[in-house]
Amino acid sequence: KSRGDVLTRGAMLELCDLWLQVAWQQAFTDEAGAVRWESAPVCSRPSEGGEGSDGGDNNATAVMQPASANFSTPCDVVSVLDFFAAHRADPYNCGALASSIPDDASVVEAVNAPNATDKLGRPLQASYVLGGLRYGENGNITYAEALQLVAAAQQKVVQRAGEADSDPVVNEWELTLKYAVPSSESVKGRTNGSFPYEVLQGYPDNSALSDDLIGDAFSEDVVRIAIATVCLVIFSTFVLSRRSPVYSSGYMGLVSTACVGMAIVSSYGLMLWIGVTYSEIVQTGIILLLGLGLDDAFVIMGEHWRQSEGDKLFSTPVPKFVGRVMRMAGPSITVTSLSDAAAFGTGAISTLPALRDFGLYTMTGVLFDYLYQCTFFVIFVGTDTRRKRAGRSDWLCCFKRKEPTEPLCCKAIPVTPGEPGWTDYLPGRYIAGSVLNRAGKVIVMVGALTLLALGIYGATHVETNFAYEDFFVPDGSYVAKAYKLRDEYFTGNTLQLAAYTRAYGTAAYFANRDELLALPVAMRTSEWHVEGTPVAAFYEAFLDSAPDEASFDNATVWASALVAFLDSEAGASYAEDVAFGDANRTEIIGTRAARLFVRLAGNSAGNTQMMDDTRAEAAAAAPALDGTTYSFSFLFFEGDKVIKSETLRNCFIAAAAVFVMCLVLLADLWTSLIVLVIILAIDTELLGFMAADGLTYNSVTAISLILSLGLSVDYSVHVAHSFLLFSGTRTERAAAALRHIGGPVFQGAASTFLAILTLAGSSSYVFQTFFKMWMIIISLGALHGLIVLPVILSICGSSPYDDATPAADVYPQMLAPWSGSSTWWGAWGGTWGGRDNRAKEVALEARPRPPEAAECGAVDGDD
Repeated sequence: KSRGDVLTRGAMLELCDLWLQVAWQQAFTDEAGAVRWESAPVCSRPSEGGEGSDGGDNNATAVMQPASANFSTPCDVVSVLDFFAAHRADPYNCGALASSIPDDASVVEAVNAPNATDKLGRPLQASYVLGGLRYGENGNITYAEALQLVAAAQQKVVQRAGEADSDPVVNEWELTLKYAVPSSESVKGRTNGSFPYEVLQGYPDNSALSDDLIGDAFSEDVVRIAIATVCLVIFSTFVLSRRSPVYSSGYMGLVSTACVGMAIVSSYGLMLWIGVTYSEIVQTGIILLLGLGLDDAFVIMGEHWRQSEGDKLFSTPVPKFVGRVMRMAGPSITVTSLSDAAAFGTGAISTLPALRDFGLYTMTGVLFDYLYQCTFFVIFVGTDTRRKRAGRSDWLCCFKRKEPTEPLCCKAIPVTPGEPGWTDYLPGRYIAGSVLNRAGKVIVMVGALTLLALGIYGATHVETNFAYEDFFVPDGSYVAKAYKLRDEYFTGNTLQLAAYTRAYGTAAYFANRDELLALPVAMRTSEWHVEGTPVAAFYEAFLDSAPDEASFDNATVWASALVAFLDSEAGASYAEDVAFGDANRTEIIGTRAARLFVRLAGNSAGNTQMMDDTRAEAAAAAPALDGTTYSFSFLFFEGDKVIKSETLRNCFIAAAAVFVMCLVLLADLWTSLIVLVIILAIDTELLGFMAADGLTYNSVTAISLILSLGLSVDYSVHVAHSFLLFSGTRTERAAAALRHIGGPVFQGAASTFLAILTLAGSSSYVFQTFFKMWMIIISLGALHGLIVLPVILSICGSSPYDDATPAADVYPQMLAPWSGSSTWWGAWGGTWGGRDNRAKEVALEARPRPPEAAECGAVDGDD
C-alpha cells in the first residue's frame, strides 16, 4: 500500500524488486534442503504432463499438481506487473521492466488495456490486483491506492504419525516471507533488497504466518497460567491465614492449589489419552479450572473454622471432627461440583467441535478436582487439625508455641477459634443488614427486574458472526494489517468460490458431460455472481479448443482429448481443475467445473443464504454429477448457520441438567426452581452484555454462555442449600445463610476473578472475549448469589429441613450491636477482632489447654 497513487513507475519498480526478494527468499528444510520459490516443491505450476505422484500420501492431490511439473511453465503468480509484456516474458528481469515503463502515464495506459491476460493466459482483472480505484470521465482507471500480488504455492497433505499435516516444505518457505516483505514489523533481521521502499509498504499474508502468529499468541497462555497459579497460591494462603500462627491454615492454600493442579493434569491427560482434540481454546480451560477449583477448599476450611468454636477442636477426636466438617460442607460442594460438571458436560453433545472438546476437558477437570478435594485435601485437613491441637505453628510445624491464641500482631485482640472473619462479615453483616429489610428488598427486586429486562432486550439483538482470521490473529500484527487491507481494498465485499462435481469413473462424466457445461452457466447467471468478473470453466475452454465434440464417440477417446488439452498451453491454467484417481490419468473422480467471484451480503444471515443458494443452483445444474459449491469461508458460514440454535439448545440442556442435579441433591423442588430462575436470568443478562459490547454468537461466546450456567450455579446453590439448613423466619434464615456460607462464596468469586484477571490485556480475540464474559459471569453470579437470591428466599423461600439449626445460632455476634472497641478493626471480627476483648479473654481462660507434644509431628493419644 502507498500513501498516494500506486499507478506510478516508482511503485511498479518497487513491486518488481519486492517480487525478487520473495522469489529468492531461501528456506532450509529437512525434507528438501534449501528451497526457493522456483524450487519444485514450492511454487504451483499448472501441469504439463508430469508423471504423477512421486510416492506421496495423497495421490489424488499429487496427480492434480505433480511435483515433477515441467519448469517451462511459469509459476502461478498474479500481480499488476502482468499488465506489462516485459514482465510476462521474464518475471525476474526488473531492468527490462524499467525500460518498458518510461513514465507514470505508461502505467495508467497499461492497466486500462482491453483483454489483458496474465502469464498463464488467464483473463486479468484490474480490480483483482489493484485496490482503491478511481475512474475518469471516460471510465478508465486513473488512480489506485493499493496493490495485491498473489502467489500460489503447492499444498500437498503429508501424513505424520497417522495424522494429516500441511506441506512442511511450503510452510517453512512461507514463514520466511516476514523477512522478505518490507513492512515495519519485518525490517528487523532483513539484510537484502532495496530497503526501505520509498513508495510501498508491504504486508505478507499466508496460512503459515497466520498459524505462527496464532501459536505465538496462545503460547503466552503458558505465562498466564503460571501467573494465575502464583496469584491463587498467594490469595488462598492469605484467606486461610489467621493472626495466630497456630490457628492459621495458610499452607492449606498451597495444598488446595496442588489439588487443582492434580485435577488439571489428570483431566487433560485422560482426555489426550482417549483422543479428545487439544486446541488453543481448550488450553484456556486451565485458567478457568485454576480459579474454580479452589471453591471447594474454601467451603471445607470455612466449615472447619466454624466447627472449631469453643472447645470442639480439642474435645472431639480428629476423625469425628473432620467427619463433622465434611457432613456440613460435603453436601454443598457436592451439589455445586456435580452441577458444574453437568453444565460443562452438555458441551460434549454439541455438534461444534470447539465447544464439545472444551466441555469434555472442563467437565472431567471439575470431577477430578472434587475427587481430590474430598480425599487428598481432607487428609491434610485432618493433619492440620492435629497440628492445631498440638499447638504448632502453621508453616513451621516443628515449633510449638506456648500460647496458641497469641497473635503475631494486634496482640490486644486475641484470636478465638470459630469467630467470623472479615470475609464472613462482608456478606453476613453488611450485605444482609443492607438488603434484608423492607426498603432493601424493594430496591434489590426493582434493580434485578430492571437488569433482567435489559438483558432480555439485548438478547434479541445479538447477531451471529465468526471470522477465523479476524478473531484469532493478534490485533496489530502485520498479518492482521494485511487482512485489513485485503478486506478494505480487494475481497471485503466479494468471495472467490468454486463449483465442484463428484462422480466415480470417466464413463459417468462422459455420459453426463452436458452438466459440465450447465454448471458454469448456472454460476454465471446466479444473482450472487459479481457482474463483470469472469467465470473460469475448464470444459468450456476445452470445447473451444477441441474439434467437433461429436468425434468423441466413447469415454476413452473423450478422456484422452481432455488430458491432451490440460497438457497444452491453452489448458495449462485449468490443469488443477480435473482430479484423476490414478497416476495414468484415465479415471476422473472429480472436477472443479467453475471458478468465480460472488458477492458477500455483509451479515451472517445473508452470507449463509448465498452459500445455500449457490449450492442449490449447482445441484440443480449437475444432479448426476453431485454438483455443489465450496469456499474456505463456507466453514464459518456453516458454523454461523447453526451456532445460535446450537448455543441456545445447549444452554437449555445445561440448565435442565443443573436443575435435575439441584433437585436430587437439595431435595427441595421449590428451591431448585428458584436456583434455575437465577442462573437463567444470569445467562440472559450475559446475552444483554454481549449485545452492548458488540459480541456475536460464535464458538468462543458459545463456550462462555454455557459455562456461565456452571459458574453461576456455584454462587447460588451454596446460599440456597444453607437457607434450608436453618429454621426461623425467612428473613432470619436468609441472613443466617449469608453468615454461614457468604464468606466462602465471596472467596470463591475472588479466586476465580484473580485467575481470569490474567487474561486482561491480551491481543487475542479469544482471550479478550473470555476475559470480558467471564468477568461479567463472576460479577453477575456474585451479585445474584449474595444479594438477589437471599432477598428472593426471604420473600418466598421454602421450608427448612427437619433437622434444621436455629438461625440465631449462626455467628450470633454478627447480630449484636457494634462493640465498644476503639480500634478501627473492631467491627471486622475473626482475624481482626469483633467482640468485647475482655469477653474473649474470659472465654479463652475457660477453654481447655492444648496437650503437650514432645516432638515434631506428635499426635493426640485419642486419635
